[in-house]
Amino acid sequence: MTEADEENGPDSGHDEIRSLVKGAFRGQQEDRVDVLAGVQAKIYDRSGGKFFSDGWSTSRTPPISTYLVTSWVMLLILAALYCVLAPISGEPKRVPTYPAPVRVIPATQ
Repeated sequence: MTEADEENGPDSGHDEIRSLVKGAFRGQQEDRVDVLAGVQAKIYDRSGGKFFSDGWSTSRTPPISTYLVTSWVMLLILAALYCVLAPISGEPKRVPTYPAPVRVIPATQ
């Protein structure tokens, strides 16, 4: 070991390697390509605007307000159906019981 290595300590080489590795990872994150958006744009162009023209299917955030309105409408429909069908369901009727079971006649040959 040289005197410079002893002065810097055993971790001085590790710090340099760490900084190099961190720098390499930073460069990769910036070069990301959004393949999904590119494919959707090509399909949109080739179909003449027939596909992916609505915008909600290509957006990055979900349409939360649409989900909330749809769930409230479905809840109201279910409540209305319950209010209409519950009163007409009525009570179960008793089935008359016969004193003896049905007599089975054997087949004759």
